[in-house]
Amino acid sequence: MDVFQLIIVLLKVSIAATVFGYGLHARSDEVLHLVRRPRVQIVSLLAMFVVTPTIALVLATALDVPLVAEVAVVALAFSPVPALLAKTEREAGGEMSYGIGLTVTAAVFSVVITPALVAFLGRLVDRPYEASPVQVGGIVLAEVLLPL
Repeated sequence: MDVFQLIIVLLKVSIAATVFGYGLHARSDEVLHLVRRPRVQIVSLLAMFVVTPTIALVLATALDVPLVAEVAVVALAFSPVPALLAKTEREAGGEMSYGIGLTVTAAVFSVVITPALVAFLGRLVDRPYEASPVQVGGIVLAEVLLPL
C-alpha cells in the first residue's frame, strides 16, 4: 500500500469515526430536533445540498484553477457530513441539538441525494465520472449512514 492509498483509508476511517462518535452521543430528542422544525430542516438541507455545491461549482469554473482543484472544491461541497458543526455550535454557546439533528438528517438523505448530485454534475459539465451513482450511494451508505 502506497502513501496515497494509506491517506485515503485514513480519511475514510476518520469520517466513519466522526459520524460514529455523533451517533454515540446523540439522544433521540437531538436526532428529532430538525424533524420537529420542518422549515429549518428544509432550509438547512437546501443550503447543504443545493446552495453550497452551486456556489462551489460557479467559483471553481469561474476561476482559472487546475482541474484537480475544481474537483476537490466541488467534492468538498457535496460532503454529506457537517463534520464539526455540533462541536462548533456547542463552543459558540449553543446546544448540540441542531448539529446532531442536521448530521443525522443529512446522513439519511445523502444516500440518495449525493449520488444524484454527482450524476447531475457529471452531465452538467459534460464529464461523466468513473463511479456510477450506485457506487457513490454505496460509499455514502458504508462511510456515513452505517457508522451513524
